Amino acid sequence: GMMPPHMGPPHSGPPHMGPPMDRGGGGPAPARVRPGQVLSGMIVRFNSAKGYGFLEPDDLDEDIFFLRSEMPQEIQSAQSQQEVANKRVEFEVRTMPDGKLRAQRMTMMQDQPPPGNRKQRESAENLPPLDESLVDEMVDFLAESGGGADYGKFASRFSRVKKVQLEQHFDIFSMEKGQRIELPPGHPRRQDDGLDGAAGPEGDGRPEGDDAPAEDGIEGEDDVSPDEPAIPPGPGCEPYGAIKQYDPMKGYGFVGVEGFEEDIFFPRGALPESFQGKKKSQMPELVGVEVSVELGPDGDKGPRAQRLRLLLKWHAGDQCWLLRRR
Repeated sequence: GMMPPHMGPPHSGPPHMGPPMDRGGGGPAPARVRPGQVLSGMIVRFNSAKGYGFLEPDDLDEDIFFLRSEMPQEIQSAQSQQEVANKRVEFEVRTMPDGKLRAQRMTMMQDQPPPGNRKQRESAENLPPLDESLVDEMVDFLAESGGGADYGKFASRFSRVKKVQLEQHFDIFSMEKGQRIELPPGHPRRQDDGLDGAAGPEGDGRPEGDDAPAEDGIEGEDDVSPDEPAIPPGPGCEPYGAIKQYDPMKGYGFVGVEGFEEDIFFPRGALPESFQGKKKSQMPELVGVEVSVELGPDGDKGPRAQRLRLLLKWHAGDQCWLLRRR
C-alpha cells in the first residue's frame, strides 16, 4: 500500500498553479545554471569589512557574488583579500529574483593553483584542444568581422570555450574598452596581409569591397520607399542608437544616435532597474549595447534621455535572449 513514487504529496496542486512571482523571476537573465548545480571557480575579490566578494566561475562568463557566510569554513574568518584571492572553490549557484547569480555552500578544492598565478595556466593542459571545425567556424566569424571582433561579442557567440584554449589559435588583447580577439598576423584570412588584387579564399573573383557598404545603413537604406513619412521622435516613437560610454560608479553615460549631432546624456536611473548596479563587476559591459531612447527635455548641456530600453536578440544556440551589441 505505498504510494507510487511519482505521485508527490497530495497537496501539490496542478503544476501550473505556483505562486505568481514564479514567472521568470523578473530579471533580464535567462536560466544559465540549474538550481543546485555544482560549479568550480576561483575567488577574485573579497571585501572583509562588508563581508562579501566575487568569484570567477570556470564555465560562465560572469563573476558571481557570495556572502562571507557561504565561504568554506577554512577561510570564513579571513580579514583581507590577500588571504582568499585565487583560492579554488566548488559551489552551488542560486539565481536571485533580479536575475543575478549568487554562490552558496562553497567548499575548498583539492587542487589549489601555485600562489600568484592569476589564470591557472595548468588548467590549460586539462582542457581538450578545440575541435577543428569549431576553430574554422571561429575563423570565419572573425574574417567576416574584418579579421577581429570585440571579445564579449565573440564570447557570446562561442560561449563554451575558455580563453586559454583560444589563445593557442588567436590573439586576445585588452583595449581601452573591453578586449579584442583577432586572427594572428600572417593568418591567410587576415585582410591586411598581402592582398594583391586576389579575392580572399572564397575566390569568386568579386572585388573585396563589393559587400562592404552594407555597414552604413542598418537595414539597407536605399530601399526606403519614397512615400515613407518622416516621423519626429516623440512619445512611443523612439530613435535607436548604441551606448558609447557609461560609468557605473559615476552613474551616467552617453548614447550615440545617428541624426543627433551630439551624444545623448543619460543618468543611471534611465537604465532598467536590474542594470542600475554601482559596481562594474556586478554589471554586464554596457558599451556597445543597442538601445532605443526616450528623450526627456534637453538639459543645459544638450540632449538628455529619460529612459533607455535595452534591445535583446534571440540566441538560438543557447536558447536565450542576449543584449544586442554593435
